[in-house]
Amino acid sequence: MPRKEAFNGKLPPAIGPLSRAIRVGDTLYVSGLVGVDFENRLGEGIEAQTRNTLEGIKSLVEAAGGSMADVVSVTAYLANLEDYKAFNAVYVQYFQPPLPARATVGSQLIHKEHLIELQAVAVIGCGQ
Repeated sequence: MPRKEAFNGKLPPAIGPLSRAIRVGDTLYVSGLVGVDFENRLGEGIEAQTRNTLEGIKSLVEAAGGSMADVVSVTAYLANLEDYKAFNAVYVQYFQPPLPARATVGSQLIHKEHLIELQAVAVIGCGQ
C-alpha cells in the first residue's frame, strides 16, 4: 500500500524534516502539532493551545475525508502535568464516546513557550 502525504494548506509549514500527516490506506498518521493557530500564532495558556492543536488535527482529518470520530489514538505531551485538568476540559469538547485511546506524558517540549504537543492516528470512515 503506498503512503501519501496528507496536507490541507491551513496549517503553517512544518518546521523540520517531517510531514504534517501521512495516509496509508484508510489510516492517517498525524505528526505532533503544537498550540499555534492557522496564522502561526501561539495560544495564550493551556486551554487556547489545546484548542489550537485539536483544530489542527481536525483540519487534517477532515482534509483526508474523515471527522474527529475517526480518531482512534492520541498521544499528549504536556510541558506541565499540572495542566492536565484544564487540558482535559478542552479535549473532551472534541470527541464523543467511545473516546480515542490516549497516553499523556509530561515532557520538555522543544520551545519553552509551547505547553502541549498532540500526535494522533485516525482510521478514515471508522467513526460513522
